Amino acid sequence: MSAVTLLEVESLTKRYGSITAVDDLSFSAAPGETLGLLGPNGAGKTTTMGCIVGLLEPDGGRIAVDGLAPKSKTVSAMVGYAAQRTALYLSLRVSENLAYFGGLYGLRGRALSEAVAKIVDLFDLDSLIGRRVNDLSVGQAKLVHLTSTVIHEPTLLLVDEPTAGLDVSARRRVIDAIRRLAAGGTAVIFSTHYLEEADEACDSLVIIDHGRRVAAGPLDDLLAADPDPATIIRLGDVRRHGDRRRRRGHRQDRSAAGLGAGHRPGQPRVLGDRRLPQRAQRRARLRPRHRHAGRVRGAVHRHHPVAIPSPQAERGPRRVTDSASAASAAQ
Repeated sequence: MSAVTLLEVESLTKRYGSITAVDDLSFSAAPGETLGLLGPNGAGKTTTMGCIVGLLEPDGGRIAVDGLAPKSKTVSAMVGYAAQRTALYLSLRVSENLAYFGGLYGLRGRALSEAVAKIVDLFDLDSLIGRRVNDLSVGQAKLVHLTSTVIHEPTLLLVDEPTAGLDVSARRRVIDAIRRLAAGGTAVIFSTHYLEEADEACDSLVIIDHGRRVAAGPLDDLLAADPDPATIIRLGDVRRHGDRRRRRGHRQDRSAAGLGAGHRPGQPRVLGDRRLPQRAQRRARLRPRHRHAGRVRGAVHRHHPVAIPSPQAERGPRRVTDSASAASAAQ
């Protein structure tokens, strides 16, 4: 990791009316470093990234990318931003999407072809390159989305919760791709609210809560040091709690008294001395036995969405007053 600082964020502040989304936040990142922004939903991670890439105007503080302001044209060519939502043209093939986004970054002709070939090889997209985005899985589309943001070989990449909604295999491919980019010298800002994921993908962390920096540094140092006992204990408890849950779930799945042990379809599941009927059995008990039980005339029953005729309908058809309708009825 280089000692040179590529990204500097100093006392960043961003407000939305009376709400302060980011409050006096400071951190920095060097080339080849993967810095994790770790915090719960609403902590200010996405807002921070929006300010760094120039999509949002800060209310205070300073941001510099290689000493330049975020909105300068030079910085725009240096930065890649993978937002939470996949931004691809669904009807186009993967190769067409990559060529289009490469063109937006100013790549043309042979330079564009070489950039597409290089990024396809880096992310192992040979099996996807000729397919339409509409036919890809969620994980495959996320990977292509990430690829489209780095086709111009940025020196700074920001990825906002790139593994959200992915299965284990797709999550592994995305994290491996990000690590390869960092190994090539790209500074990566990685946003997540999963501690284990941050530990796996990032070199160091900036922990944010309510827009403020709670702690910063490598996770091992945060867990070993004790500058703020409340924060460090909470981080350690998260990791230990996750390990306990995995071990406990593993034992329960193989336990004779577990929900899954010895269960046959159609039987109620057993946990200890309590019998837990399946959802269908509970609904069967609550459903009225008779077809018309519990119904009110002229109303729609919640279990049977069929309208019950009103007393007027039982007495016979309504008198026809329209002349055309009356004539047709007479015939």
